[in-house]
Amino acid sequence: MKKVFYIIGSILVILVIFFSSVMFLHDKVIEERVSKTPEQLREELEVKELLEPKVYLSVKTNLRDNIKKGNLFKRDRLDGHIISGNVSNKANFASYKDVVVQLTFYSKTKTQIGQDEFIIYEIYSPGVSKDFSYKIEIPNSTDSYDAIILKAQGLF
Repeated sequence: MKKVFYIIGSILVILVIFFSSVMFLHDKVIEERVSKTPEQLREELEVKELLEPKVYLSVKTNLRDNIKKGNLFKRDRLDGHIISGNVSNKANFASYKDVVVQLTFYSKTKTQIGQDEFIIYEIYSPGVSKDFSYKIEIPNSTDSYDAIILKAQGLF
């Protein structure tokens, strides 16, 4: 009886080793067939970049008063505000256009008191940075603000 279990056990071990070897060789053959060319890898990365513009685009901004100069009969006066800055594309392959920037305004107590959005109608090729400047209105009592890229359209 022990001999029968020993023979069956030995046969099972041999079969497991055989099938493991076959599967390993099969996976190697499949892996060689599936190896991607540099062009295929580039296209995959470009698609990934195109689908995630907020990861690859960044914005830096500066907010200042827009002072309209007076003359002999009128004083200088505040004429809104100017938001200026720079948008950079850190992607390796993807280009973007029509970048939407969202501004969020906060009071001294860090309470959100307003939001604004504007679109920068430019094309941002890989590695490119471009400056922008827009006249905006900000809520009264604004103490600070944040600027983020809300979205952008990828160029296929």
